[in-house]
Formats: sequence, structure tokens, C-alpha cells
Amino acid sequence: MYDLDTKMNSMLNLLQNNTLKNETWIMDEIMLETNSLNIYLSSLITTHLKQSITEKQINDKLFQTSTFMLIFLIGLIFFFVSMVLFIIIKHFENLNHYLEENISLKTKELRALNDSLELRIKKEVENSRKKDNIMFQQARLASLGEMLQNIAHQWRQPLGSLMMIIQSFESKFMAKKLTEEFVTTRVADAQNALTKYV
Repeated sequence: MYDLDTKMNSMLNLLQNNTLKNETWIMDEIMLETNSLNIYLSSLITTHLKQSITEKQINDKLFQTSTFMLIFLIGLIFFFVSMVLFIIIKHFENLNHYLEENISLKTKELRALNDSLELRIKKEVENSRKKDNIMFQQARLASLGEMLQNIAHQWRQPLGSLMMIIQSFESKFMAKKLTEEFVTTRVADAQNALTKYV
């Protein structure tokens, strides 16, 4: 590769040194140098152009890779966000399903408890009615027993008097003192005792 400044300096030197020589030769020399300079410049431009094209291709590839990576990362982030949202939604659905089942179970238990409570209340009401009937019958029996006790008491007194009269007959008979007058008074006493209590 030629250095452009060096080439220009050599051309200027050549012009200055060869002012006295043949002009055609100088012109040929300048043309040759100019051609070589053109070739050098063309090759330099071509090299720089190739470098620019290569750098552009590298930059395009880098841009495409960056764009692809960016799209891939955005897709990956979208995928992860979608997965997290899906997991959260699924978790809430499971939670909702669990709570619905729990509420349904508690509702069934409450209904069963309510039904059994109604049955228990009916049984307790029936038991209470039975107890009331039993207590009513017991009260009737108690009043009947009282009545019978009163009747028995009423009957005991005349029977007791009659018993005493009969015993007096026995004791008089044993003592051989049984008289008609005694029998008559005692029979009258027995009749009075019976009419008094009946």
C-alpha cells in the first residue's frame, strides 16, 4: 500500500527536478504517477467500501440478532407472565372450588342438623305431652286415692265402732253376762254408728 502523502511529495519533486527535461517525458511520468495514484485511490476506496459493506453486514447481523433476542425475550417474558397468571388463576379456581365444596358441606350439615333438630323438637313435644298425660293421670289417680282414703277413713270409723260392739258382745258372752237389754242397746248403738257415718 502506498502512502498518499508520500506519493504526492514524490510527484512534486519530480516536477521540480525535471523542469529542464523533455515535457513529454514529464507528462508521461505524471500520467503514470497519476494512473498509479488513481489505482491506489480506487483500491483504497474499494478497500474502505468493502470494510464498510462488511461492517454494515456485521451491523445488520447484530441488529437482526438483537431484534431476534429482543423478540425472544419479550416472548419469554410474555410466556412466564402468562404461566404465572395461569397458575394464579388456577389457584384461585381451586380455592373457589374448595370454598364452594366447604360451603356445600356445611350447608348439608346445617340442613341435617336442622332436620334432626325438628325431629328432636317433635320427640320432645311428644314426650312432654306424654309426661303431661302421665302427670294428669297421676293427679287423677292421686285424687282418686285421696277420695278412696277419705272413703276408707269414713268406713273405718263405723267399722271400728262395730268392731268394738262385737268385741263387747264377745267379752260379755265369755263372762256369761250377756243379757237381752245389753244386746238391744248395743244393736241400737251399732245402728246409730252406721247412720251417723253413712
